[in-house]
Amino acid sequence: MSDCRILLVLAADRCYRWRGTLRPSVPYEPLTLGILAALVPPGLATSVVTVDEGAMPPVAPGPGYDVVGISCVASAAPRAYELADAFRALGSFVVLGGAHPTADPDGAAAHADTVVRGPAERSWPDLLTRLASGGPVPARYEIDAPGELSAPAPIRRSWRGRYLPVPTVFASRGCTNTCSFCTVSAHCSHRACSRPVGEVVEEVRALGSRRVVFLDPNIAADRGYALGLFEGLAELGVAWTGAATVDLAHDDALLASARASGCEGLLIGFESVSPESIAGIRKGRNDPSRYLDAVRRLHDEGISVLGCFVFGLDGDDAGVFDRTLEFIERARIDVPRFSVATPLPGSAMHASLRAEGRLVTDDLRRYDTFEPVFEPLHMTVDQLARGFRATAGRAYSWSASVARGRGVLSDRVLGLAVNGVFRRYYRASLSTR
Repeated sequence: MSDCRILLVLAADRCYRWRGTLRPSVPYEPLTLGILAALVPPGLATSVVTVDEGAMPPVAPGPGYDVVGISCVASAAPRAYELADAFRALGSFVVLGGAHPTADPDGAAAHADTVVRGPAERSWPDLLTRLASGGPVPARYEIDAPGELSAPAPIRRSWRGRYLPVPTVFASRGCTNTCSFCTVSAHCSHRACSRPVGEVVEEVRALGSRRVVFLDPNIAADRGYALGLFEGLAELGVAWTGAATVDLAHDDALLASARASGCEGLLIGFESVSPESIAGIRKGRNDPSRYLDAVRRLHDEGISVLGCFVFGLDGDDAGVFDRTLEFIERARIDVPRFSVATPLPGSAMHASLRAEGRLVTDDLRRYDTFEPVFEPLHMTVDQLARGFRATAGRAYSWSASVARGRGVLSDRVLGLAVNGVFRRYYRASLSTR
């Protein structure tokens, strides 16, 4: 295949979709398309077009592309399959990858010429090289997750009007936890695949930005690696935010190193204020009785907290919504994020709920964490749906959003902006239901 023309698409779902300029679906730029574009072997493609359907108008299938690569999560799978079928009918070679094809490769295989499971840093260049030489291409690339995974800096598009103007970076993929509702750990065979520290530090240095956002599922999944990364970042004088588990707050050395490296905010998956719910999702490192102390310790270091909470777990009753809002106010969570417990295909939660006959739909479009797709144990489906909507509405009223934004320790302007983006995100996403 000569003069190869490549199209790369991040498929939309009901929440993650283009709503017009200056109306982002998510605050920060995802890296999937930029990294895939950077992984194209030199001299192989005459053009590489990238379309993030969450931040720009959707793709209209048409001729002219030799290879079409589509990445999707579960709720975007119907859209991805629609695109895949249309482009295959036009003669394009279609590749499906991302979280959902990794979890359900058989389902994806019905719509693609090749399915890539797990990280694409090695499989994607191999696939393109095989196509270019006319050689056979495997129908499926299985998960290839080495402990050290080198990756090029992504080819970045202009983010003006599409995302918050803070560049994104990643240092590691995967997660060592085995939370029952999550499929992230399976993406890298239940391990953390880390880039060389020097490679990450040099990419951050080259960006020339005064702050960056790390998109790692858990930047401290490998404690030794995290300490080395933080030491390298400390030399740059760059402020950064990322995601970590709550136990980082109780590790004195790791917490001090994170702050010294420029950490100004962490996304923490508290998941639930209910001990019974935490036990049910196999996230034993979370202890609700220590949450307040964890947030206090982070705040004492000048680190803001984006707290994530999941509703509808088996330990939740109808009082969980008020208890969560009370905790958010008492702990002074800087930015709260809410979701409905969603049994993603490929997760332990999905398997157990199917076995118990509690799933209420197999329509993947509804698996977007904004509505119940199973019967909760201690409340009705309607109670869960209404409680989630009411909680998001109360947490993101104008008065609550502004009050939280003004209280962000590291940067009040950024705090107001992020709270404003999440307010708009919840209002727009819930308005379609």
